[in-house]
Amino acid sequence: MSWIKNPFSELYPTERIDEDEFVGLFSSSLVNSATNLYGKGNTILEGVQGSGKSMLLALLKPEIRLAYAKNNEKFPIPQRFSNFISCGINLTQDGAKSFSNLRPGKNIREWQHDLPWYFSDYFNFVVIKDLLKSLKVYENKSREDLFGLQFSAGNECLNLFAKTLAKNDCWFGYLDGVENFDELKEKVEDRLREYRLLLSLNRKEPNETISKTKTMIAVPIFEAAECLKKVGIISEEVNFIVYIDQYEELDHMCLDENDILSGFRKIINQALHSRDDRVSFKIGTRGYAWKHNRDVYDSFVKIEEGRDYSVINIYELLRKKEHTNSKLFKSLCNEVFEKRLNRANIAIPKGRDAFSYVFGRTPTGEEKARIYAGDKSSQVIKLDASWPVSWKEFLIDLSVEHPLSAHLGAAWARQRGKSDVVNKIPSKVDLPWESEEKKYWKKERVQQSLAQIASNRKQAILLFGEQDIIGVSGANILAFLTICQKIWAIYIANSTRLQHELSDLPENLNRNIQSAGIKEASRTWYEKISELPKGEERKKFVTRLGLYLYKQYINDLAMSNPGKTGVSLAIDDLNESYPLLKMLDECTDFSVLDKKDHTTKLNDKRPRFKYYIEPILCPIFKLPFQQTKEPAYFSPSELLTLIDKDYMESNDHHQLGLGF
Repeated sequence: MSWIKNPFSELYPTERIDEDEFVGLFSSSLVNSATNLYGKGNTILEGVQGSGKSMLLALLKPEIRLAYAKNNEKFPIPQRFSNFISCGINLTQDGAKSFSNLRPGKNIREWQHDLPWYFSDYFNFVVIKDLLKSLKVYENKSREDLFGLQFSAGNECLNLFAKTLAKNDCWFGYLDGVENFDELKEKVEDRLREYRLLLSLNRKEPNETISKTKTMIAVPIFEAAECLKKVGIISEEVNFIVYIDQYEELDHMCLDENDILSGFRKIINQALHSRDDRVSFKIGTRGYAWKHNRDVYDSFVKIEEGRDYSVINIYELLRKKEHTNSKLFKSLCNEVFEKRLNRANIAIPKGRDAFSYVFGRTPTGEEKARIYAGDKSSQVIKLDASWPVSWKEFLIDLSVEHPLSAHLGAAWARQRGKSDVVNKIPSKVDLPWESEEKKYWKKERVQQSLAQIASNRKQAILLFGEQDIIGVSGANILAFLTICQKIWAIYIANSTRLQHELSDLPENLNRNIQSAGIKEASRTWYEKISELPKGEERKKFVTRLGLYLYKQYINDLAMSNPGKTGVSLAIDDLNESYPLLKMLDECTDFSVLDKKDHTTKLNDKRPRFKYYIEPILCPIFKLPFQQTKEPAYFSPSELLTLIDKDYMESNDHHQLGLGF
């Protein structure tokens, strides 16, 4: 038996793959919806872990641009946005988190009062170092190699740039005497070497040179951008971009809002607030790290969306809106799937869609009901003792060929105003719940009916096929990859154990293997909830909420409220219950809950938010990932009973705005 590889074994490839691999792996479906990331102006790229932030930001790197040219592949960024030069910092990889080693103890030293300004200086020098690297990568490259970037620099030009930049007052004399590019590189590296000594605690305090020549946030970067145009290396039309990846690291470093390290975020905000059009800042972050950090350092000013920055929310781009039929996420999944297969050298049958080839079609509700029913169709229904024998016999007989319809008929008879059906039994060709007039009544209840049928038959919920996999993934590409990884692993293990023949690319994978893989992916995500700050409290909350919703859902035999797989709360009530609002916001930002605006059906018309458990977690609680009809209406006091009291009391009672 040949060795079969799992093309999805590695979920986070971005940081470890080389430039050529990136070209083969990157999925461009999102780029056209996120062009602000490559245009003029400051942009916040917001998304959960694994959502693709780093992949989109990687397109800014010069090595990636050249790799596309080397591989004769079209650069994914549209040409009208690709006339940029960039440099940046990854706050995880570039040592920024080591600043937490310098946090003051009980006896704060004088220089530690200025810790945010030292971070500012460090930030500037890391970015300038990366700029110098970018310039050398692009040196003597043709415009064709650079996909139209207006760049022209040889050794003489670079030396002139270095000498001119070194004379600028923004360095406070640190670069005095620099005459060429190599000397500039060495001075920048010397500065960062001193910081590494300090951050690793091999120095007790910054040396005198650093303490007397600290640079203001972003000012040297602004001057470098202007200097590049002044000496003719780039044209006036070139956009100068600085990317900041892993911004959430600044949030993770803070003990609380009074921590001096919280000033680092405010320092970054000061750069955005400068509104200097010489540089466009692009920040990749998880939502929770950005949402409530708007203060500018040493100021009463706050940065403003629309004036100081714009936001691209990857989740909002990808998820299907309630009244639209967006196919962007499905397109992204298909592209990611095929590129992973190509990377693993797995051939795709000519003329076939790889995703549908492997996973097949998701069955209709009627087909799933027949699978659950098996040869014991009468067990799909719970019969009321008070019903006439003729009605019971009618439903049992109907269940033989149409188990879903029989179960819907039982629910119909239990609903207010419909109970006369038990005495006036319709013909099988004229069932009221199957009529065109009631098609939406049926559509809204199919998933609840299937859940109850599976429960009655003491069977697990089955999820398989293209539609179910896309649906359970929500709008999260990492969830999709996790599902594919688990399914493939179970396929390999199961086939090996049973000594079945393995195929690089299996066709129409067994539904039980798919369903087991989806459930294992859901379990993995559920267990990971507790790995992040305050995760254990969020895990307890979603567990209680999930179990509560499932119990109500499965026991509602009349299916009068099929949408009660989520909760709805009035926004003004949430404003008055800050601890609950904070908990729900955190659950949303950490991909535990899915938050949406809710157009209420109540007469009071109060604005509301509705919250559902994230689709990838729904299999754990046997809840459908589909979100239909009206959610359950809750008051804050009712929902608070599901949250640990200790957690609620630990929250800071500072009021949050909702950003209207």
